[in-house]
Amino acid sequence: MLRKQINAFALVMIASLFLALAAHADVPSVQAKAVGHSSEATILVYGSAKDASTQSALSFLASYANKLTAVGMDVTVNLNGLNPADKSFSSKAKSKGWDKLDLNVSNDAAQQKNLAAVGMASKKVSDPQIYVVNAQGDIEYFKTGKLKSTDQTALIKAALKACDGPDMDLRITQKALAKGKTYTFKPILAPKFSTKFVTYETSDSSVVRVAQSGKIKGVGYGTATVTARIGNTVETCEVTVSGPLSKIYLNETSATLNEGDQLDLRIERLHPFNASVNLESATWTSSKPSVARVENGRVTAISVGSAKITCKLNKKTVSCTVKVRGTLNTNASYEEQILFYINERRVMNGSKPLTNYEPLAKSARVRAEELSKSFSHTRPNGKSCFTAINFSMRYGAENIAMGFTSAEAVVDGWWNSPPHKKSLLNNIYKESGIGIYQKNGKYYFVQMFATRP
Repeated sequence: MLRKQINAFALVMIASLFLALAAHADVPSVQAKAVGHSSEATILVYGSAKDASTQSALSFLASYANKLTAVGMDVTVNLNGLNPADKSFSSKAKSKGWDKLDLNVSNDAAQQKNLAAVGMASKKVSDPQIYVVNAQGDIEYFKTGKLKSTDQTALIKAALKACDGPDMDLRITQKALAKGKTYTFKPILAPKFSTKFVTYETSDSSVVRVAQSGKIKGVGYGTATVTARIGNTVETCEVTVSGPLSKIYLNETSATLNEGDQLDLRIERLHPFNASVNLESATWTSSKPSVARVENGRVTAISVGSAKITCKLNKKTVSCTVKVRGTLNTNASYEEQILFYINERRVMNGSKPLTNYEPLAKSARVRAEELSKSFSHTRPNGKSCFTAINFSMRYGAENIAMGFTSAEAVVDGWWNSPPHKKSLLNNIYKESGIGIYQKNGKYYFVQMFATRP
């Protein structure tokens, strides 16, 4: 409706806003109070009727007039520069649609008189001046000069916030998304409004990226909350990004058990961690059930050796190597204990056990006594250690040690020495002889290996 009389109250209110904002004319959002403002959310426009930028702003606001009215927003326009009775302006306002706005027109003299009353007559400001004021009188938005496209969007967003905006239905509250895939929200607004005024944000951009068009993309495994806002209306959607199972992990990758011991294996984690799988469908197998058997992840050690326990889930596999130690006869001699620990390690690592050969053991005992005189693979008489053997053989080797105080300790010593460990595990050797000699409280140890023709 085109009003011919000056709305003095609106002019005083506009002038009061100028006083409050004079120091903040370049700030798009100013926290201030609109003095004397009513309880209705309002867009206030002040400018010259002849100013092109002002007219452009009116046309833009007129295009949203019906929608703004529908969400409870009033648009009040106060123009100067024309006689209120100017019929040509009235006709132009109607043709441009400006008459949809709460339009007030005054001549310059009347406008200046009202402005002078509040000390604004001498102020120079660019046309138009646009304010968005909420129902409490707080200024949500201020812009002076030409409205650019970005200004227009910011203006409508501020207006919708000031009046609480339309209701919004995001349509979904949860969304499963594969990594690398996208989805675009299509919210429903009531009253109907352009969804370009909906803003989006994500709680975790390393999981979900979101564009202001409402398009989201899964970029990392996990869960993030996408928040959509228009005005003061907020909707959220929990987005979970996952993918097909690529790898599984067990709580153990290797273990050493004694005969009769048990170990509970389980799937500890997945990659991606939120892959959709049924853990109860996992299957378990043992490469050597005679060494270690498995049932639903529970491993039972049966006999000395090594076995690979394999878990399979959705065509993905993972294994745990289980080594089983034997039970030592408590009545075993020192020599028997050493051979026990050697054979235990051989079998646990895939080699065959050695057999004790007594003639070789006699040679080893001779060599152990000789070590107390000369700790070397060369005998005290300067000859090779193998001259202590009185039978023919195809292959042979000798390990020596001194100073250890237990059978397991001496085997550990050899095991931790690469050349000695190589002899301990070499399958070319079939028989063994152990010799031990004590002198002055110190033990000397010899293990001789042989393979006869």
